[in-house]
Amino acid sequence: MELTIEGVIKRINAPTTSPKGFRKCEVHIEETEGDYPNVWKVDFVKDDVDEAASLAPGQKVSMKCDLTGREWKNNEGQIIVFTSIKMWKYEVIEESIKEQVIAKAAANPTASDDGLPF
Repeated sequence: MELTIEGVIKRINAPTTSPKGFRKCEVHIEETEGDYPNVWKVDFVKDDVDEAASLAPGQKVSMKCDLTGREWKNNEGQIIVFTSIKMWKYEVIEESIKEQVIAKAAANPTASDDGLPF
């Protein structure tokens, strides 16, 4: 199932590699529309793990993802359902607020820099 998520990157976890060589990086996306914000864990897998390194917290992104799920029966016979959101395409919609402030300050240097914040 295809899913599009728009939100702000809240955090990017360190990439992990399983003993069999499977690579994964979790990126947490926060959607702040509405009364209750949502945070989703989006997985960057295999070669896309390197793409996660180009992102930064605070960026607004749109991600095309696959929503997948599977069942697993544990040793006690209980069935557990796992779901995952795997990114396959993303676009940075807006750079972070911090980067915007830095860029604006660089473009408009003050006449005198006496170290005072006002």
